[in-house]
Amino acid sequence: MKQLLFSLITFCTILSLSGCNKHAIQFGKEWELTELKGEKIPAGTRIMIVFDEANKRYGGTASCNNYTGTFKLDGAVLKLSTPA
Repeated sequence: MKQLLFSLITFCTILSLSGCNKHAIQFGKEWELTELKGEKIPAGTRIMIVFDEANKRYGGTASCNNYTGTFKLDGAVLKLSTPA
C-alpha cells in the first residue's frame, strides 16, 4: 500500500511539474493530492509532498505513512530517489 501511494504521489507530482521551470516551482509548499484520474481522494486520507530546495530533499505523508528522499530537478525532469 505504501509503495502504491508513493507511486501515485510521484506520478501526480511529475505531471504537475511537467513543463515548469525551476522558477515556477514553489519549494516549501505542500502539494496535496486531491484527485486521481477523475476520482476524489477519500475523505480522511491525506497524501502530500513538500520539496526542500536548499537540501534537495522531499518528504510527505501518504495516509498513515511518512516518507522522505532526495530529488534532482533538471529542467522539466524531476528525479526522485527511492523513499525511506
